[in-house]
Amino acid sequence: MLIGVLSCQRDRALGHHETIRQRWATLADVSDIRFFVGGEQPKDLMADEVWLDVPDGYPQLSLKTKAICAWVLNSNYDFIFKCDCDTIIIPDRFKVCGWEDFDYSGRFYGGSPGTPGTAAGGGVGYFLSRKACATIVLSHYPVTASEDQMVGDVLHPRIVANEIKAQHLEISVCRAQRGLGEPHSI
Repeated sequence: MLIGVLSCQRDRALGHHETIRQRWATLADVSDIRFFVGGEQPKDLMADEVWLDVPDGYPQLSLKTKAICAWVLNSNYDFIFKCDCDTIIIPDRFKVCGWEDFDYSGRFYGGSPGTPGTAAGGGVGYFLSRKACATIVLSHYPVTASEDQMVGDVLHPRIVANEIKAQHLEISVCRAQRGLGEPHSI
């Protein structure tokens, strides 16, 4: 499983990647973590940083999420937990929430999974399987800053058709705090 941190050049320059490495990345107990940036290709990427040939701006976040899903497929991961630079994983909850049995799992807003217009919140992160990533990569969705809504809208017909298994998590597996807080249980 991969933890994929949706990031940008600005957050990288501000040291958010390093903060995450020092604070919670080693406690998450997963196989890999990658920080994804777009825009102009940096010359000094660290081993856990991935440049994607997409815009790096907020209005185009859906393009970056789609590119992350393509990278997941090309890199042979079975699952990704997609989160943002301001996400802090709560390790004990992250490990036991049952994401492995679902294609799309997270804290849904707007209703339960399968309700039109619902999506798992991107700020606190969500899990996607290879099947869900493939559906997103093949989709044709307008470019938007609401990447989490894009994911929910793209997967919705497959959830209704019982081709994608979705789960609303009743507990938070992480918090959003600009990556600067300490990991802890609530």
